[in-house]
Amino acid sequence: MVWVEEHVGRIREELDREREERNYFQLERDKIHTFWEITRRQLEEKKAELRNKDREMEEAEERHQVEIKVSEASLPVPTWSPHSHRGTGPNEGEGGTLSVLGFGSHSPKAVF
Repeated sequence: MVWVEEHVGRIREELDREREERNYFQLERDKIHTFWEITRRQLEEKKAELRNKDREMEEAEERHQVEIKVSEASLPVPTWSPHSHRGTGPNEGEGGTLSVLGFGSHSPKAVF
């Protein structure tokens, strides 16, 4: 009968160790699950921030393209280029350099 009581004592000790171990692993599982949930939420937040930044960049690019078109529209269009009128003097022909600068051939300031 003594050996049965000793065996029961060993079994109870083993049961206590198994319960402690089970509790430890449950706590570890809960920590990992909590960490996973927090990390998943942070990832979703960063993805949302990235989408917002992409949208802001697209809008900024669109505004920039509009600004370029507006500034190009306000620039004077040159009517003379050195490649298209070789041999033509500054006061000769239509669209000479002086015409682009606002000094036509009839201007008194055209004398250099």
